[in-house]
Amino acid sequence: PNFNAWLFLFSKESATMYGYVYKITNKTNDKIYVGQHKSDHFDESYFGGGVIITNAVNKYGKDNFDREILE
Repeated sequence: PNFNAWLFLFSKESATMYGYVYKITNKTNDKIYVGQHKSDHFDESYFGGGVIITNAVNKYGKDNFDREILE
């Protein structure tokens, strides 16, 4: 997929930042986790950093989740 279509850029003190909203779906129980991430580089492998999603991934395994960039 072309992730550039889903990214927005903004400048803060001459530094380019990437920000995006993502949705992670647990394929086992259909629970949905929505989050946002911003960084000075686009990290295609970012999978959320909150306690709830981290615990769920540890419990069910990363292969049981789908990630989608929303914006």
